[in-house]
Amino acid sequence: MISKSLIFLLTLSVVLAYPSGAPDSVCESMVPQHGYDPITSENPPFEIVYSKMNHTERTLLVTIQSKEESKRFKGFLIQARRDWKGEAIGKWSTEEDNTKTLECFEHEDSAVTHNHKPKGLSREKGFDKLNFQWTMPEDMESMNGTILLATVAENGKVIYLNVSTIVICNNSKSITDEKVLRDEVVESETTTEKQIEDEKHAESHEVKHTENKEETAPEKQIENEKPHEAKHTEDKEDENIDKDEEIRRLKEEIKFLKFKLNKFLSNKSE
Repeated sequence: MISKSLIFLLTLSVVLAYPSGAPDSVCESMVPQHGYDPITSENPPFEIVYSKMNHTERTLLVTIQSKEESKRFKGFLIQARRDWKGEAIGKWSTEEDNTKTLECFEHEDSAVTHNHKPKGLSREKGFDKLNFQWTMPEDMESMNGTILLATVAENGKVIYLNVSTIVICNNSKSITDEKVLRDEVVESETTTEKQIEDEKHAESHEVKHTENKEETAPEKQIENEKPHEAKHTEDKEDENIDKDEEIRRLKEEIKFLKFKLNKFLSNKSE
């Protein structure tokens, strides 16, 4: 009887370990002291995803979630790092219930962990998805390559280490690239519109000049020039076809640049 009670108390202490979140003593190793060996898996049942990258505000929306609808997790610790063995960087903020920020490596709000003490029932229910905002340090030029690293506890016995992802900024494109792409589209549109206007003006001037010439020319000269005019008209029609083809090509180019811009903005918003 004593033996069974002892086993029950030990098990209960593990399940209820750190209900108020991971202590700062595990910030470096990210290994909870639950008494069980954590699992390192290439395909853990939990994942980190990121979206809504804001280059102006230097922020990123980060989500920890279960890959399986029925699976939930009771505890976690998440950081952002420049390298796998480095310190936590940047600042986190959370509006999720039963979570809190943590000071790691003497950097305020440099991690997020669970906090079941305000609502004890959350410990029994667990989480399936949590969203946080991470802000990059002032001395960083780009989020590209930032490691988002977490330890996720399915329960007091089953704990997954190195649940992670690496931030890729739209194939290393930055806000500068976005501005260049916008300018490229606007410049192309402006150039094409100017070319069309210039060509219309040139055609109008040429028609007016031809009309004036026809009005002042003698009838005999007009008769002599008819074959030449016919050939000139054919050449002009060919020229107009070439201009129309060029205008069509420029419009297609604008359409393609707009497609690239929309795709770029769509990927960034995701």
